[in-house]
Amino acid sequence: MTTTVIPATLTAALEPVMLSKLEAALAPPPAQRATATVELEVEGAGEGTFTLTYKDGAVSAKKGFAKKPLLSARLDRGAWPLLREQLQAAVDGFPQAPELQSRLLAWRGLRAVDLDGVVAALTRVAEGMSLRFDIVGAGAVTVARGPIDEATRELVVGLDAARLRGLLAGAPPTSLVPSMRGDRAVATAALAALGPVLTKLRL
Repeated sequence: MTTTVIPATLTAALEPVMLSKLEAALAPPPAQRATATVELEVEGAGEGTFTLTYKDGAVSAKKGFAKKPLLSARLDRGAWPLLREQLQAAVDGFPQAPELQSRLLAWRGLRAVDLDGVVAALTRVAEGMSLRFDIVGAGAVTVARGPIDEATRELVVGLDAARLRGLLAGAPPTSLVPSMRGDRAVATAALAALGPVLTKLRL
């Protein structure tokens, strides 16, 4: 088990030393990482907005808005503690969840061509589409193609924090029982973009 401990705040989790530890624990080996350069934007309630830049196989973060984010995300108050739990379990290798463990290994086995293909496919998804995860007991997490404040089409997926925690104890993904409402074309576009890599990950 890793000795890496995910910090209590998003801000601390985006510090250079912590990002390096996350890369070492979760990313494919350097030779297999995407060659594309990508900007992401993350807003955490009470913590501000950050730009994450992936370039030359590494991620860096700085405070402020991204100039042209491929994806952007917003974490409502209460969302980071749950994400922190999930991230900690991933860094530890999902010790109680063999199915998630195998999928993490599959992710780390992806090749650069697979990951570059995902980036290329996402650039073809129309900006303005967003996916909001309404999580009972943990607030909401929204992910958008392009700037999140410019999103006009939204699919809402309802989840339960207790069921998400159950995954870490070995419950099957089918136990999540999500609900959906809103613009289902968002799901269609996302699946079309991510389909090949999801197949490799057996999702």
